[in-house]
Amino acid sequence: MDAERLAGRKALITGGAQGMGAAIAKHWAAQGAAVCVADINEDGVAAVAQEIRDAGGQATHFKLDVTNEEQAEAAVAHVVNEFGEINLLLNNAGVNKPTMFPDTPKDNYDFIMNVNAWGKFNVMRAVSKQMIAQGKRDYPYKIINVGSIASRMSFDDIIPYSMAKHAVLALIRGGAKALAPHGITVNGYGPGVV
Repeated sequence: MDAERLAGRKALITGGAQGMGAAIAKHWAAQGAAVCVADINEDGVAAVAQEIRDAGGQATHFKLDVTNEEQAEAAVAHVVNEFGEINLLLNNAGVNKPTMFPDTPKDNYDFIMNVNAWGKFNVMRAVSKQMIAQGKRDYPYKIINVGSIASRMSFDDIIPYSMAKHAVLALIRGGAKALAPHGITVNGYGPGVV
């Protein structure tokens, strides 16, 4: 592994307490990035950040509810305070709570849409505002939004989740057009079940 591949990158990783977010945080740190691991599960992100530091990487953590505007702005400010700037976002936080249609209650729909669609929009907006304020660099800023294969194929028990992941596709496409003039690339990927 190239320990310098991501040298100079200062990253915010949402949904970093476990799963893909934690694995990517560790991998990026091992490649030289300074990472802020953020999640609503503070104990989880504190443990991931400590594991990265114990392995010789640079990491901090932040308790973040991605649906909260003030917390998203505070997470960005934390990264800037710790690392001097933010130039990389893994917008990974997401939830699912399968229920069979048409028996899906509104609170289930609202919860899934709020975290998966609004939460990604909210964090990407806060990060991109900071990136724009920092000015263009010799290298592009990077925003990576984690979608899902469920945005392309839906199932009867995860319709709100699939709808939210369709929204992530729109955020990627629209965000890429809006932010390209500022030297910010917006991409995403859609994994299967992890």
